[in-house]
Amino acid sequence: MISVSQLVDSFFIQNDSVRAVMKTLRVNEGQSESKDLENYNVYEDLRVLKDYDVSVPRWADFFEIGQTVDSSGIEKIEYKTEHEKAPAQEVVVYRAKDTIRSVQIRSHRSTLISSQKVDVDWMIGEGYRLRNESKLLFQKPRVFQMDVDYRIVK
Repeated sequence: MISVSQLVDSFFIQNDSVRAVMKTLRVNEGQSESKDLENYNVYEDLRVLKDYDVSVPRWADFFEIGQTVDSSGIEKIEYKTEHEKAPAQEVVVYRAKDTIRSVQIRSHRSTLISSQKVDVDWMIGEGYRLRNESKLLFQKPRVFQMDVDYRIVK
């Protein structure tokens, strides 16, 4: 299994975590607000991915693993489970040759009175989207979405 924790750490060993970015925030599907930031530490946002790492022995037996390769040679590796206590119910990794191109994480947790859904899409080298939807019984869902696009600084 591919370790999301190791992937995040190894990416920032090889690449600077401070980037010029365009950061867009949206709360409850309202008006979005964008800011152009010159020295933004993307590691602070992406380290949350470590919370969704499913590559530990505890979860190995609970995940189904599927692999496909498309005609362009992009490999898709899917880890899926129905187990709600798992850190994530789905992790999808896209890899070209030996280079990981993107990671998608889907997590859903619920209790009798609340539910939380988290979606993470990390396009390595391009940017990422973090989306969190929380719902309490008898209330409208609260949605927070953050999009961060890396800019090329000349």
